[in-house]
Amino acid sequence: MGSRKLQPKKALSRRTRQSSRLYLPLDSTSANREALRIRIALERARKGNADRATLHCLVYTTLLAELLCHSTARESLSCDIAMAKAGLAALLEQAPTDCTYEFSSDLMCALTATVNEHERQLLAVRLGTIVEATERLESRLRHSPSLMNLLVVSAL
Repeated sequence: MGSRKLQPKKALSRRTRQSSRLYLPLDSTSANREALRIRIALERARKGNADRATLHCLVYTTLLAELLCHSTARESLSCDIAMAKAGLAALLEQAPTDCTYEFSSDLMCALTATVNEHERQLLAVRLGTIVEATERLESRLRHSPSLMNLLVVSAL
């Protein structure tokens, strides 16, 4: 039995490039399921019950929305996304003693606009573009020591 070198798996976007599903947006059921998870995190933050998992969900959503805005040439919300990134970076810096995070009203406005845009992206942007952006973000998360580093970088 010789030892076989394992070849790295090709990215999903490269493996299934021939799939016609990647040229269509997400179906509304899948998009709504994903949007519901994000909306719950946003509401928890609004009510003052945001824990670390809620914060991470909102950070991931903000970073993914930024990537999708860049890849679809929709720069209209770059100010809101930049404001959300700055506010989330500030929250990540602090380590609350009671494990809940306080979101300012300005940050909540920026996050609401970002989440609304991301929900629109899930319904309108091609699935292939979403997969590619997700793979880029996951790659950056693997190579970055913390979420904070990704938030302070100006452009992904």
